Amino acid sequence: MPKTATLTGRAAGVVITNGLDVSVNLFVADLANDNRWQIEDFHRGLKQLTGSEKCQCRKARSQRNHLAYCYQAWVALKGQAKQTGQTIYWLDLRFLETI
Repeated sequence: MPKTATLTGRAAGVVITNGLDVSVNLFVADLANDNRWQIEDFHRGLKQLTGSEKCQCRKARSQRNHLAYCYQAWVALKGQAKQTGQTIYWLDLRFLETI
């Protein structure tokens, strides 16, 4: 009979079990981790390369517009990076060198 334990404190929401019939296997865990990493990579690139956190607007509409323009800049960088086979960070660095 499998035993299940739920952790509390910092690891709240984590369930540990020794049941072998659970649907989570290494492949599913790796897939979830890959998805999580892509989201983290997107947020890091958006913040570091587009200045999204530097918005000093007070109105919600202005903040949404600023974030939309930052996202468009990130998409343009990502597309250029795919075309040239370079990273978005390298493109940003090269862009600043040409100014």
